Amino acid sequence: MFGVGMLAAAGIFLFSFFGKAGGAGQLFFSLFSFLMGKTVFLVPLLFVLAGLVFLGMKGIKPGPILFAMVLLGVGVEGMVASAARANSLNVEATAMTTMDEEMQKKSVAIVATKDI
Repeated sequence: MFGVGMLAAAGIFLFSFFGKAGGAGQLFFSLFSFLMGKTVFLVPLLFVLAGLVFLGMKGIKPGPILFAMVLLGVGVEGMVASAARANSLNVEATAMTTMDEEMQKKSVAIVATKDI
């Protein structure tokens, strides 16, 4: 029963991306968009995975699997956010700024030793 529910939720999310899921789909999309940001587009994949796990494993309580899916979602979101932040960092500009600061320190030290 949980497996079918998860697959249905994945379908609702897929339709909500295109504005075809109605009010409930837009509510779910806005809620998960608020919680997960741009990684909201991975939610249907997580729901499909959870649905397949539930369908494949009969007799297992849903609590641990749902908890694992939440942890997987949070982990994926963190990795995507870290990668996005790393890509927005301009490494060359940072390196040049650091080199300029080091050169200024050395020139100040050279000027200070000449005065002695």
